[in-house]
Amino acid sequence: MKRLLYSLVLIVVFPFLTKAQTTVFSENFDGGTIQFNSAGAPGWATDNALFLSSPNSWRGQYNTNGTVSTATNTFSTAGNQFVTLNFSQICKVDFVDLAKIEISTDGGTTWTQLIASAGGNCIYSGSGNFVAQGNKFTEASYL
Repeated sequence: MKRLLYSLVLIVVFPFLTKAQTTVFSENFDGGTIQFNSAGAPGWATDNALFLSSPNSWRGQYNTNGTVSTATNTFSTAGNQFVTLNFSQICKVDFVDLAKIEISTDGGTTWTQLIASAGGNCIYSGSGNFVAQGNKFTEASYL
């Protein structure tokens, strides 16, 4: 009888403890409409040399001076208590260069770098040396 009671409690209570995940933005660079913007020269563009899902990826081109950046179109996560950024990447940059991940909470006017170190604003669960490289992807991010 106790087992039946515990099972009934779990069946009734568990759905209220879990909340469905909602995807508010997704991009695989394989469709006709790319939801990313590029700044700097030569910038970012679709490429089919390396990819997670065939046939395309988003690739930044080599730049000897200045900054090359990419940003998604604006989207809202309002009403969500927890937000996850999930992406696959190969970020091979020169030793003196770096790749940062930044977010904006005001539509792109102000940007904040994601920091996974102690006291930071995010949790990094990837396999690269992101935190050890100053919360950036660099040439040394991969063993």
